Amino acid sequence: MFARSGSLSPASHATIDRMPTTNPRINAARIAVVIAFLSLFSVVVPVGSSGRATHADAAVVRTVVVQGVRIRAIDASMITMINNYRAAHGLRRLRIDAGLTSQARRWSIHMATIRALRHDPYLTASARRGGCSASRVGEIIANRSGGSVSSRSIFAMYLSSRQHRALILSRSFRFLGISTVDTATRGGRSYWDVVKFAYAC
Repeated sequence: MFARSGSLSPASHATIDRMPTTNPRINAARIAVVIAFLSLFSVVVPVGSSGRATHADAAVVRTVVVQGVRIRAIDASMITMINNYRAAHGLRRLRIDAGLTSQARRWSIHMATIRALRHDPYLTASARRGGCSASRVGEIIANRSGGSVSSRSIFAMYLSSRQHRALILSRSFRFLGISTVDTATRGGRSYWDVVKFAYAC
């Protein structure tokens, strides 16, 4: 089933894709959610183009260790915001999983390479490759371009949609994997974010 929600802003849209399971023995619904913020005037040029690094760029490049998993600072900030938002609604905090994060990074690199937002068509298989159960999985992905992009601005995009908030606040998940990569554009940089959710890893 495929459904499209109303416009979030003049230059954005949200798409919800309830992906059919490839295993008839698994009855849980697989939900993949996409939220895209697309600049009408943004043109992608090769990575490494000249330009002064911004604070957001530094957050993408710099890495930190969270629960034993090395990730980029922008992703660590996103995890903090997701978990604080869940805690504020009386929900358990999600733990980061290394395998799921590896799969999120694989997919964020793929989107940046093809320069387009796409669902992971093998969401359950991706979870299994990451060492997680595929019984309950989910994914949100985002792209935002411009001169000043941060985890806060990407998270605000997710929260602006009722469907995305529902996935972030789902009781079906206990683990997440996350990755943000960036490419150069004439207007600044383009950020490709992937958050994968799973119940058991």
